[in-house]
Amino acid sequence: MGFGKFLETTSFNLRRGLLAKVTFVPISGIILACFQDDLIQMWSPNTYETIKQFAPINWKNCLVKSVSFTRDGQIMVVAGHLPTISLFHLESSKLIKMISLNDYLHSIKRAEFITNDLDGGDNKILAILSGSAESEVAALNRRIQLLEEDLERSEERLATATAKLAEASQAADESERQRKVLENRSLADEERMDALENQLKEARFLAEEADKKYDEAARKLVLMEQDLERAEERADGSEHKIVELEEELRVVGNNLKSLEVSEEKATRKEDEYSVTLKQVEQQLREAEARAEFAERSVQKLQKEVDRLEDELVAEKERYKEIGDDLDTAFVELIL
Repeated sequence: MGFGKFLETTSFNLRRGLLAKVTFVPISGIILACFQDDLIQMWSPNTYETIKQFAPINWKNCLVKSVSFTRDGQIMVVAGHLPTISLFHLESSKLIKMISLNDYLHSIKRAEFITNDLDGGDNKILAILSGSAESEVAALNRRIQLLEEDLERSEERLATATAKLAEASQAADESERQRKVLENRSLADEERMDALENQLKEARFLAEEADKKYDEAARKLVLMEQDLERAEERADGSEHKIVELEEELRVVGNNLKSLEVSEEKATRKEDEYSVTLKQVEQQLREAEARAEFAERSVQKLQKEVDRLEDELVAEKERYKEIGDDLDTAFVELIL
């Protein structure tokens, strides 16, 4: 029923031009009809009315065998009995280009756009030829073989390049990792250098302070050595006096022994003097020990010397008291 309506609205004579091929235009869905008299029409898919018509002025007696379109439905390629391929812009119905093949080719069985993206995709036309050109077919076969070999070599080079790219990528990743490691090491070294510089400054400051303290200690040591010499001189004088006192005490002891009248009293006095002498000798030994200790401990020498001087003064007072006691004893003995 639809077809009959189409015949009435399009007003073309099927008896004069029989349909040779019918197909759909991509995306738009428009019906494209090719007739045996080389007339090409475009019909609406909804009303079946003629939208456009391509007059057979450029492909007379072409006997269309193949019609193909680009994926966007903008360009049409037409091929047929003649060795020509025609490209049309569907929207403007204008012929874009007519490609003439070798004269010895009888016809083109099929012409299509290559729909994949290899080498430009839709810009390539695939034409399947027919005819008696065996030499051309053989040449094409050889060319195909060469192209296949070239393709194999290209695939090998591509595989090699891919492997090298993977190696380079791995090397780049390793280089990046090493770069990050070196950056981290550099940061750590910088931090360590800063810490070492701070430690160096602190060590220099401490060294300067130590030098100052050493100079001060050396100065004090010289002063203490001088004080020690003076203390040793005073100690030598004290020892001489002690020897003299010991001599006097021995004389007194002899005198006391000769005194028979007050033997008991004299004996008691002698014991007391002996105890006193022992104490004095002990104190002298302690003084000598302190003097020796002063040589090893310079810092404590002054206090020890002062203490010895105080003790010597006290001993002198005690010796004076003993002398007074002896004088009193002599007086008592005489009386």
